[in-house]
Amino acid sequence: METVLLNFDQEALDAVLYEIADKIQLSATKYDLAKDRYKAIADHLNEKESEVARFSPHIYPQGSFRIQTAVSNSDEKDEFDIDLILEMNIDTDNDPDVVLDSVCRSLDRGRYKGKVEKKRRCVQVQYSDMHLDVTPAVLLSKGLPSRPSQIFDCHPNRANHVEAAPEGFALWFDEQVLPSQLLESRRLVAKASVDPVPDQKQLEEKPPKLVALQLIKRWRDMQDSRRKGDDEKIPSILLSKLAADYLEGGDQSLYSVLTHMTSHLIRLMSQDLGAVLNPSYERDVFTDRWPGARTTSDALPSNQEIFLEDLKVLKANLDEMAGASPNRHRELMKTMFGERSSASGSALYEGSNFAQQQGLATDKDLVERIIAGGKAFLTSLSLGTSYEKQPKWPMIPSCFVQVTASIHAEKRGQLLRQIENGGAVGIGKHICFRAIGRSMRPDGSTFPRGSVIHWRVTNTGKVAAREKQLRGDFNDDTGISLWEHAAYEGIHWVQAYVVDMRGNCIGQSERFCIVVS
Repeated sequence: METVLLNFDQEALDAVLYEIADKIQLSATKYDLAKDRYKAIADHLNEKESEVARFSPHIYPQGSFRIQTAVSNSDEKDEFDIDLILEMNIDTDNDPDVVLDSVCRSLDRGRYKGKVEKKRRCVQVQYSDMHLDVTPAVLLSKGLPSRPSQIFDCHPNRANHVEAAPEGFALWFDEQVLPSQLLESRRLVAKASVDPVPDQKQLEEKPPKLVALQLIKRWRDMQDSRRKGDDEKIPSILLSKLAADYLEGGDQSLYSVLTHMTSHLIRLMSQDLGAVLNPSYERDVFTDRWPGARTTSDALPSNQEIFLEDLKVLKANLDEMAGASPNRHRELMKTMFGERSSASGSALYEGSNFAQQQGLATDKDLVERIIAGGKAFLTSLSLGTSYEKQPKWPMIPSCFVQVTASIHAEKRGQLLRQIENGGAVGIGKHICFRAIGRSMRPDGSTFPRGSVIHWRVTNTGKVAAREKQLRGDFNDDTGISLWEHAAYEGIHWVQAYVVDMRGNCIGQSERFCIVVS
């Protein structure tokens, strides 16, 4: 296995990748909604008005929804594909069009009227934020956990009937990827007309191998979206099989696993894939539709070549992240996973590496240099971050604003001392910031009547980033005073903005910096 030489903060980059994975996967709310819709479709198909009700329809999850690797396939909005198998007691030699049309009519009524579309192998129920693909099937062998089935295919250039065992693959995948303590919760018994969906595992419970697969799937979808779907992307089940074959080394950091898994896939895609079979049921051929035929004897199929080049670009981007500046890192994240999904991850990276951006190795080094160098050193720093929110008010300066600060043992408690801009405070102390104003009018009056103070609070440092407590937004509280608690080592700052009754910003202070050590 290749060696990845890391010259950056491994922990910070892992935190970024986990943050992105959290943004692109089904949220707990969306997962519960998908489960509700899954159950509702099963009930709908069993109603007496349904054409297929007399065939004892039985639904269970398959694909990414079943193995919990589903990701949003768009950066514009959260949109997910949920795959379901619909087992029915019908003859295996039925015409595919007849079967799919019957399922389509059974669904396209009542609450689903106008939301149903017939596809080649499934019937799709469409929602604004997800779609559910219902694939009709006939169980071939009862009593086998793998549930080998026959599915129906309307494609004119493919066989009408295909054998598959998606549940068998899911069981094999679980054994390859999940820790033993999670396997027990997946061994569920089918009940009634619908199988229960396994409870969603929190991101921190998922092994790096599973999260890495989600990130690679996201990259595949982003590339497919950029090409407007002109090529046929590698099916998720085939990608999952090839990724599950990757054997991790000793380093279990997410970045390392993602990098090595990408290299593993590059090696596989650089050669003839041959027939990739379902490990649980060899009549289920994962390469029956992809990558397709070779154009010449010495060339790879075009779809495979496209995916191979995509993987090489992904690997190059991952390698470049090792020494990327925050700005370049932000561009790489946007390219790989989308602007909306990577924004918070890029902020984590920037905030975590703030000291390095100032030419220092650690947050502790930065703190010590500021304490030793005072305001002269502070003014030499490049303060400001990309995750700071910009003022939303028109800027019409008409007053001066200055911030003072004092240290207290408790909030609104005993005053310990005043602190100057760039001063140091210990973790656990409370700080009271106060805005002092003077108008530019000759009488030197303070803030105009009816004006309010908006405070922007920004913090940096590895600990705050790791705890997902980076800030750069405007505080909900408005007023002359702002109380803050020193919780994380690093350099943090506040700014006061005065907004008049017309909604104009008539004054803003300089950054008032606090060094927490």
